[in-house]
Amino acid sequence: MTEEGLLLLDYARRILRLNDEAIGCFSEADLAGSLRVGLAEEVMERDLGSVVAEFHSAYPRVKLALECDLSARLAARVEAGELDMALIKRIGERPTAAGRTLWREPMVWAGGAHSSAVAERPLPLALFHEGCIFRVVAQAALTQAGIPWRLAFAGHSHTGIRHVLRAGLAVSPLPLSLLGDGLQRHTEGLPPLPEVEWVALTGASGEWPAVQRLIAMFEARLALLRSFLF
Repeated sequence: MTEEGLLLLDYARRILRLNDEAIGCFSEADLAGSLRVGLAEEVMERDLGSVVAEFHSAYPRVKLALECDLSARLAARVEAGELDMALIKRIGERPTAAGRTLWREPMVWAGGAHSSAVAERPLPLALFHEGCIFRVVAQAALTQAGIPWRLAFAGHSHTGIRHVLRAGLAVSPLPLSLLGDGLQRHTEGLPPLPEVEWVALTGASGEWPAVQRLIAMFEARLALLRSFLF
């Protein structure tokens, strides 16, 4: 692990320790009720599903209702009071609810480790269906760079996209942390992509200790992931 990674690991541990102290004044009985949580699909692709399991184990009197959807839809539902909190992705200065940024990372062009798709023109892309911000940003970057592209695969899950990438059929814009086995970052002849922010949005119940505890647990886990990634 790098020196920066060790510092981030210590930072993650301190987040949890300080949060435990802050929440410690509330008994388990105080943390009871229903908590409606929205999660962008990319959140579940990391080791973040375990955060929900840990929260449920620590606070069994809080009944979780989870929903996975596009970030824009989740943000709208938080603002409408239909969700208590959401962990979403955001790129640039798009006007969603203010939110709290928990993590930033590069978005990269991903492809198979031995794929030649990156050299093809039109460039074959594997993308989510309409509405995904990664799709919008990638298409805009290629158009601005004057690089022709074609849609080689459209799907609803990262699992399907990764299979297509590993088969060498296309490239795709992905957060750096989602590069797994058989995938690599491609830069040759492709335009740079912006950073991705992972943002916690809260509704009217945002000050409820259960909401703050869950956000802190996500933040600490993201810091741990960053320590290993960088």
